[in-house]
Amino acid sequence: MSKCVCLKCNAVFDEEDIASWIEYHGLEYGGERWYGSPCCYEDFVDARECDCCGEYITTDQYIEIDENKYCWDCVMIKRLEEI
Repeated sequence: MSKCVCLKCNAVFDEEDIASWIEYHGLEYGGERWYGSPCCYEDFVDARECDCCGEYITTDQYIEIDENKYCWDCVMIKRLEEI
């Protein structure tokens, strides 16, 4: 099951929990369907689990090292241990 992250509050949720609603913009029918996070009804992106600490991060916030994907905190810890 795929995970997602709310871009407003950083809450992690399952893809199956994505909220869906219709905005009519003053019309009686034929509204526009929107999708958002179940917590804030805002934009969301796919999430990836850090291979070190297990935290979920957005797919554009990880660093790949030796085929593993790490969050920034784990990258910094890993680099400090190498010093």
